[in-house]
Amino acid sequence: MQRFDTLDGLRGVAALAVVLRHAGAIGGPGYIPFSYLAVDLFFMMSGFVIAHAYEAKILQGMSFKQFMGKRILRLAPLFFVGMLFAVFTILIRKFTGIGDYYCYWQASLFLTLLLIPTPFFCEGGYHAIFPFNGPAWSLSLEVAGNAAYHLVAQILTNAILITISVISGTVILIIVLNSTGPDSLNIGYTLDTWWAGAIRFIFSFTVGIIIFRFYDKFPNFRNTIMISMIPYALPAFLAFVLLNHYFANAISQIYILSVVFVIFPIMILFSVKINTPKNLQYIFKTLGNTSYAIYIIHHPIIKMTEQLSNYIGFDFLRYKPQFSLLLIAALFGLALSLEKFYDRPLRRWVTLRHKQNSAI
Repeated sequence: MQRFDTLDGLRGVAALAVVLRHAGAIGGPGYIPFSYLAVDLFFMMSGFVIAHAYEAKILQGMSFKQFMGKRILRLAPLFFVGMLFAVFTILIRKFTGIGDYYCYWQASLFLTLLLIPTPFFCEGGYHAIFPFNGPAWSLSLEVAGNAAYHLVAQILTNAILITISVISGTVILIIVLNSTGPDSLNIGYTLDTWWAGAIRFIFSFTVGIIIFRFYDKFPNFRNTIMISMIPYALPAFLAFVLLNHYFANAISQIYILSVVFVIFPIMILFSVKINTPKNLQYIFKTLGNTSYAIYIIHHPIIKMTEQLSNYIGFDFLRYKPQFSLLLIAALFGLALSLEKFYDRPLRRWVTLRHKQNSAI
């Protein structure tokens, strides 16, 4: 199957932007207003990649069980590692009294392991639907959306896809224009905004499928010096889009809509239409390989680090931002190791055993 290395590189940059956003809890760079838009890019990339990898197979008769089995095998191993670190944070809170307190934590933990939003909250507390691993809210939408995609793939004509994108895009437009500030679309991870998170997924995932359906119809770019420089520029441009503070003002809403409706689709199109230079392929593959791992494990590890630091009396704010940058580097190394020595071998072993059992 064709691999889109530049797309992998962008995925890695987006994942690191999310980590930087959450690293503020341990002396990181602080509030990064637009970094949450990385999730919309993840959804859009997912729509393209899933359609590229599976649409023809589904139309040729790939069963729901086969499809979801492959998707769960891709997502579950690293998700459970993230949840293992989440359990450590619960134990730290239970035995030290330091850290966030979770009401009904047993029931919430059980539901989180099933990627089901929890309805249990402390009175007056923070109503995150996945309190033990915040980014799991997007993963739950990914799994549910993948299942829905298989169920309706046979009837998803281009006209239907465009209609869905227009309707969901209109809802996003209304949400953003009726909000203020750079967090206008930073929704979906709490119980009262979960429905809006679903709209974010539907729009971006659908646009990703549309890009897949039409990208071959776009003419290939001429191999000029200017075009060959685009893969070098795209990651830096994405970092600017997600990490800048310049547009966190009166035009925040225009900026958000421009990024989601225009910039992200164009970046994906460029990423899949322009060949990745050989000297960037390894870097981009590495970023892509670690992107999911670092995304799904970083939040509980940051919380665990924060609680342990408080317990032993270590003031990480004295070493701002060195401590947070060191932890991010360690997270990247851990994600790389988990992908190489745990996730990839485990998925390969499970796939081989399944083939052997099917042959019996």
